[in-house]
Amino acid sequence: MVRADLQDTVTVHNFPAVVAPDDATHWAGGAVAHILECFDARADKWNAVRRLAAERGIEPARIVAIGDQVNDVSMIRGAGLGVAMGNAIEPVREAAAHVTRSNAEDGVAHAIGMVLAGSGDTPMAQTAAEIKDLLASRGLAPQKRFGQNFLIDQNLVRKLVDEAHPAPGELVLEVGPGTGTLTEELLSRGCEVIACELDRGLAGLLRERLGARPGFTLVEGDCLAGKRHISTEIVGLVGARPFVLIANLPYGAATPLMLALLVEHPHCRGMFVTIQKEVGDRLAAPAGGDAYGSISVVAHALATVRTIARLPPECFWPRPEVTSVMIAVERRASHGIEHPAGFADFCQRVFENRRKQLGSVLGRDFPWPGGIDPTVRAERLTPEQIVGLWRAARA
Repeated sequence: MVRADLQDTVTVHNFPAVVAPDDATHWAGGAVAHILECFDARADKWNAVRRLAAERGIEPARIVAIGDQVNDVSMIRGAGLGVAMGNAIEPVREAAAHVTRSNAEDGVAHAIGMVLAGSGDTPMAQTAAEIKDLLASRGLAPQKRFGQNFLIDQNLVRKLVDEAHPAPGELVLEVGPGTGTLTEELLSRGCEVIACELDRGLAGLLRERLGARPGFTLVEGDCLAGKRHISTEIVGLVGARPFVLIANLPYGAATPLMLALLVEHPHCRGMFVTIQKEVGDRLAAPAGGDAYGSISVVAHALATVRTIARLPPECFWPRPEVTSVMIAVERRASHGIEHPAGFADFCQRVFENRRKQLGSVLGRDFPWPGGIDPTVRAERLTPEQIVGLWRAARA
């Protein structure tokens, strides 16, 4: 069951009967032969696994340092698992159930799982345990200051992308890619992905895992340049091309990022994101509600807003203290706002003192459009009425 060119090089431990005798089996045999060969020769374990990855076309980033967490007796199991972590983990577990964990055949089972899971094009479904291991192997941990809460439900990851329905080759901006589970889903669908990660440790992880993938570009740093502007590096990479934002957004970046894309980047056709429910409520809020404010007006004037799903804390690791929502903000084909940035500034002005009467905010000599009473507060006006006020101010 070992590839012919390796048959005389090394004897592989008995293969579990779980694998069908097809081409994938022979590929697996070759992979396991290499693992055993390397370790029998007492080669450095990471060099050995990296060599295996290079020979089999697996990105170096897919090799997770799980081996550091196991002893010498189980070293081969750690190496096999390290390579297998780059693919869906369920087949690995299924295969491992057929071998004895006290011997080196664990490594065989994990290598089989790697093959059964595919060549690496299938996105990795990262559970909380897998993300913990992935981070721990690199000495990393979630950073609360960056608002890091990793989405661990692969069904929700797919749902988010399904709602955005990006076409193959479409440009996608992802902010806060974390360990890359959403990124892999996007790449598997043929998208070109610009991923922006502020955390230096996670940026290094992404660079290792996905840096060689076609269509993947990593921006290490803040996605924002000030409160209302996208970073110049992202702007330069996007250029004048149409794109879509698909992301599990860090909580702190959500509002300024989405406002900047709405106001300053008309080529952004939409935003499909998971965000804090409070932010989602503000975006979708109708006139008169407590959540209604300037961003509500800007969002409704320039786009349509809909809630896709409500996400309880257990959908993430670590669990946030708040509920999240998955929302779609899709730009209107025609909104009639000639200068969105000026409109956003005007909305900010009238809502700065939301309890004040509009006459006190805009002045009694303001050219009031018909139907708007100067004694009313901004929170009582519909987005359409506020657009009318803005037009009057510009006349």
